[in-house]
Amino acid sequence: MIDYNEVFDNPLLVEVVIEARFPLLLKIPRDIADFQEAISEEFPETNIIYDKKIFFDSKEGSEEISEKAWEFVNPENKTKCQVFNHRFSLFSNTYKSWEGYESKEGFLDILKFSLNNFIKVYGIKKFNRLGLRYINKIELEEKNSKWFKKYFIPLFNHDKYRIEDLSQNSVRLRVKKPNSAELTIMSGFLKQDNKDYYMLDFDAYSLNILQENLYETLEKLHETILKEFHSLITGDCRKKMRGEI
Repeated sequence: MIDYNEVFDNPLLVEVVIEARFPLLLKIPRDIADFQEAISEEFPETNIIYDKKIFFDSKEGSEEISEKAWEFVNPENKTKCQVFNHRFSLFSNTYKSWEGYESKEGFLDILKFSLNNFIKVYGIKKFNRLGLRYINKIELEEKNSKWFKKYFIPLFNHDKYRIEDLSQNSVRLRVKKPNSAELTIMSGFLKQDNKDYYMLDFDAYSLNILQENLYETLEKLHETILKEFHSLITGDCRKKMRGEI
């Protein structure tokens, strides 16, 4: 039986992101110093950033729009929190466990600390969208279908389209889940620094969440991703993440 909550010594995760969107809140800049002070122990560094987006219009051409945001960083554990006028995001590049493990904070602990303080400062009662994203990345020791299928369940027919014959690959699926969540699954092969990698990306979200149901909904998204992830890896992959092979 698969233990979906098992904590692995060598996880494939390279980034975890949560994004909570809410109606446009014009008082974000006014009270941002209160939020900064509340989380400064966990996020000691602060930056002002600009999220640039390019919009294309068939008549007017392209237009670049910059959106101001505040970024709070913990460089030691590679975690950062970003606040825009309409969304809150938390990023982690050293994800080890969802909850605390071996006396170390879990991602959920850091999230509750930062998001609870955010809600306390801004009084948000409802979120338009709550999303959780897990990005996995593993180096291909051998770029062939035999090695790949030892560790992963393919999202396309590898017998017909062998990995060693591919020059480019990207698969994207969106499925509805029983718990009112939408799940987008993306996979593909990536060459970086002359090395080949396999990317397995899960993005789950729910809409219109009341503040009191926030963490219950988040747990469901987390469970949805875990089950989907384990359905796309093999027992040998689990052994590899445990350090057994």
